[in-house]
Amino acid sequence: MVDSNYIQDKIVEKLAVPDCPFPFRSLETAQEAIEAVLYGNVAIYSRADQKWYRASGTGMEQRSVQELENESTLRGPRDAFVESLSTNLSLVRRRYPELKVDIRQIGRRTKTKVALLYINGIVNPVILDEVKTRLSTMEIDGVLDSGTVEQWIEDSWYTPFPQTQYS
Repeated sequence: MVDSNYIQDKIVEKLAVPDCPFPFRSLETAQEAIEAVLYGNVAIYSRADQKWYRASGTGMEQRSVQELENESTLRGPRDAFVESLSTNLSLVRRRYPELKVDIRQIGRRTKTKVALLYINGIVNPVILDEVKTRLSTMEIDGVLDSGTVEQWIEDSWYTPFPQTQYS
């Protein structure tokens, strides 16, 4: 998931400098190291102090932002979301800088990052609290798409009337 040239140039070279302070963030557990790797970072184990460290994994393959393919629009932006949450958040924040963002991990196995975005003063606080409660009670192995979250936060999935909408 990370370019090998990046690892050689940015990480191995730093490790090769004698008496250089270790330039990476330490991790508490091996589980944190696994999660770091799954998010495109590099995990380094030091035998000297028997600790795990995380190095930035810049260079991870990403799909670039492109024009929408399955939703045509005459007005407005034509940017389509990609797999990277940080890229998607920057696309939205560029247009709505006053957004509040609540990021959480959902899924015991996938630990998928899910972002709840809202604007204070516009959002109904009762509904916001209810959505946060429903997200925090999700007991599921994995979230692979937004439909999973959508079904979980709906009141009743068998109603003929839509309870959520997406675009």
